[in-house]
Amino acid sequence: MPRGFRVHIEATSRAEFDRVYDALSADAREVAMPPGETFWAERFAMFTDGHGTPWMLSYMGAKAHRGAG
Repeated sequence: MPRGFRVHIEATSRAEFDRVYDALSADAREVAMPPGETFWAERFAMFTDGHGTPWMLSYMGAKAHRGAG
């Protein structure tokens, strides 16, 4: 994968976020940002899995609707 690129998954629920994070980060090489709240998402994480694939995982929740309309 080219340097600077990450795979991004946007979860549709908190439970899905947790399930996907647990599965993909189980053998993580690096956790750049552990799961937590940000100003744009209820949950966000960045990590590199055991195969060297960098990931961004987010769950927007109610924050997805801020500023809409």
